[in-house]
Amino acid sequence: MKRLSQKKLKPELEHWQKMGFLNSEQSEKILALYPKSNVNWWVYVFSILGGVLLVSGVVLIIASNWQKIPSLIKFSGLLILLMGSFIFSVESQYRSRHRARWELGYLCASIFPLLGMMLISQIFHVHGKATFLFLSWLLAIGLLPYLTRSVSTFVIFLLGIAICLISAWIDFASYWTNVAGERHYADVLCFMFFGFGVLIIFLSQFWKIFKEERQQSIGEYVGWLALLLTGYDYGFVVEGRPEFVWVLVWFSVFLLALWVIYRGFSQEKVHTINLGFVFVGLIILSFFIRLVGTMLKTGLLFIVGGVVFIGLSFLLQHLRKRLLGRMI
Repeated sequence: MKRLSQKKLKPELEHWQKMGFLNSEQSEKILALYPKSNVNWWVYVFSILGGVLLVSGVVLIIASNWQKIPSLIKFSGLLILLMGSFIFSVESQYRSRHRARWELGYLCASIFPLLGMMLISQIFHVHGKATFLFLSWLLAIGLLPYLTRSVSTFVIFLLGIAICLISAWIDFASYWTNVAGERHYADVLCFMFFGFGVLIIFLSQFWKIFKEERQQSIGEYVGWLALLLTGYDYGFVVEGRPEFVWVLVWFSVFLLALWVIYRGFSQEKVHTINLGFVFVGLIILSFFIRLVGTMLKTGLLFIVGGVVFIGLSFLLQHLRKRLLGRMI
């Protein structure tokens, strides 16, 4: 019989307490009979290292003989890997195995279609823009996060959208230059990621319907990160843009960072609070560096600035700890 641990047994005991079968003292005595965890981390660590070495060796052998391998064998091998990883993930999830196992399988199952498309284009000498390749890949795995409830596939899907946007910005450079002008070509990417951030935050709310808090938290975090980074990048002075624009943009980013901190505190999400504090400090630091050119360029200025930033870092850390303390 597989030995239980306190981590696995505790939810069951809490359920039995609610049903009146046990009281708190009896539950604590039962928990004391079992180890806190039955996971042998050394086995996991050495297994992962061994797996990485094994896969690396196979990849090196295949890479050294890639030109000699027939195209049919290449495609068949990739198809076997795709089917194998998907079957392994479904079986592990159905048999209630550890989440890390089937998450890893779904991660491979979401990446292999892209490798397959690249292999097919190489075999049949298909040439085209990388944007259409990434777009086809996203369409192929679009329903995978919903069907599998996998966090790893959702992260890969979000990463794929970001890569597709960057690829579209590069592949269609001449079109964006004609539309926005040569001076504002870089701004197109900012607007793309601004829309990406808003869309991801909005769509992530639908995970509430399926009670998948992990995916919702990840989607919101990626969306807030995209908005904050886009605003911060857009604040840098570009030729042809009015000088006061950067002040308005960075002040807006500062207010958005404060909202992110409030949002994280209200939802008890530590990573969201940390993200907000990072950008609050970054905006304050950037304002100071930006305004140095209009101040007296003396050593005293930097001494005062250093003292201010050291004090500011301690203040932000103190405020962060107070917010996190209220969540406990």
